[in-house]
Amino acid sequence: MNGWGLTSIDSIDTMLLMGLEPEYQRALTHVKSLDPRDTNTLIPFFETTIRYIGGLLGAYTMSLDPVFLRKADELGQMLLPAFESETGLPHYFVNPKTQETKPGAKGRQAMLSEVASFQLEFNTLAKFTGRKEYARACSKVNQFMESSQSNNSLWYTAWDIHTSEPLNTHYAVGGNADSAYEYLLKQYLNDPTLRPSREMYINAANGIIYNLLYISPNRHLLYATDIPSSLPTGKLEHLTCFLPGLLALGVHTLHEHLSLRERRTHMYAAEGLAQTCWLLYADAVTGLGPDEVVFSRWPAPKSTGKDP
Repeated sequence: MNGWGLTSIDSIDTMLLMGLEPEYQRALTHVKSLDPRDTNTLIPFFETTIRYIGGLLGAYTMSLDPVFLRKADELGQMLLPAFESETGLPHYFVNPKTQETKPGAKGRQAMLSEVASFQLEFNTLAKFTGRKEYARACSKVNQFMESSQSNNSLWYTAWDIHTSEPLNTHYAVGGNADSAYEYLLKQYLNDPTLRPSREMYINAANGIIYNLLYISPNRHLLYATDIPSSLPTGKLEHLTCFLPGLLALGVHTLHEHLSLRERRTHMYAAEGLAQTCWLLYADAVTGLGPDEVVFSRWPAPKSTGKDP
């Protein structure tokens, strides 16, 4: 992606963890030679942030080599024009050389995960560099998240970046939504002063459990699905399999902020979802899990012929 050697940069922290010194040295040489400012084409804000900036910051955190922070800061500066919208929600594309921004294929419509999954990287950049513009961008989007959380504590998946109004009534925790929920908890863990993120996460976790979790009728498997309007689809996406890890992390790190009932319920959901996600692989002849599965609905109760 972007022609900058995505896999090598996104894997540097893994190389350090595994002691892969020759591979790390090659990746380090590559990062030193990288100059994204010469890229005169549109690049995706969301993916560039989580893959490149995230990879570089992870590498810096583990190695403390300033070249990684310098490159991450350069990328962050190049991506800041994405936030020049009426609402502060980021545009889909940015040109690093010209600073031009452009919407994605869906025009002014942006997906929840695209506009609310950069705060970890940008707040970390603000912390390491002292640049307040990174923190301001995060603050605006976090305020949007606070004001747009539905009564059921979830968020719709599509939003107008010019008005910050919802463009559908679709609830999901898979594609188009997943990392927005993930970043709520991890923002707070990264900076415990962000208490609104903690509360949004707890409320959202409860909302997911009580609105999007179902049990299949045949094998009694717990799964999370989406609701496009009023009825659940029964579809479980592979992308949703991040959720059991997130719920378990919340239980282990927010112990004093969760009630006993919440701790038990969240861990029950984490264990059940992890079991289902594992079975997607274990049941496959190839050992590879499918991108999505659709569970059968429970049969309607049979009429007894008696008045209720």
